Amino acid sequence: MKQSEVESLSQLTTSYKEKRRAAETERSELKKKIDVNLMAAEGLEKRAAKKRKTAEELYNKLRDLDYGDWVSDVLRPLAGELSRRAGKKASLLGPFGIGSKATVILTDREIDPEWRMKERLELTLEADFNDDGLVLRYETGAVSDRYAPGTVGHMNGLNNITAPLPDSVEEILGLFRAYPATTNKDEGGEQDG
Repeated sequence: MKQSEVESLSQLTTSYKEKRRAAETERSELKKKIDVNLMAAEGLEKRAAKKRKTAEELYNKLRDLDYGDWVSDVLRPLAGELSRRAGKKASLLGPFGIGSKATVILTDREIDPEWRMKERLELTLEADFNDDGLVLRYETGAVSDRYAPGTVGHMNGLNNITAPLPDSVEEILGLFRAYPATTNKDEGGEQDG
């Protein structure tokens, strides 16, 4: 690159001043653009923080959603209505075992530790969850031999045949099995006296 001829010192200082002025002008414009971008970024960060806070609040609502509980929302109210219609006290045992079976027991008095020895009505239910929701099934009294004696399936009552529970509360009442009062001797224990 060919350097131009220098006529005077003032020519060099004037060129230097113009170069500095141009750089200062450009610096000032760049600084304004930087400030505008930093302010925009700060605004975006504030908006992003608000959005994150909103998302966290929505996540907490999602986590706290009540999807229902088949025992609290279905079995307990059903047991209460069965109790009212039968004029008996209802107790709900379970769910228990790998089949999540629950037994509704209707007795003349509150259930106590010796409930198995007293006259009672029983109906064992299990939940069948599918794409359409919940279908309650009841043990019919029939038994299959799908699971061999001593297996986990056998011990958890999975050989008990089930059928869909009817919709009518009156029909459900008709499905209860009556169990008479028993004595220790009936249960394989020793008879007093």
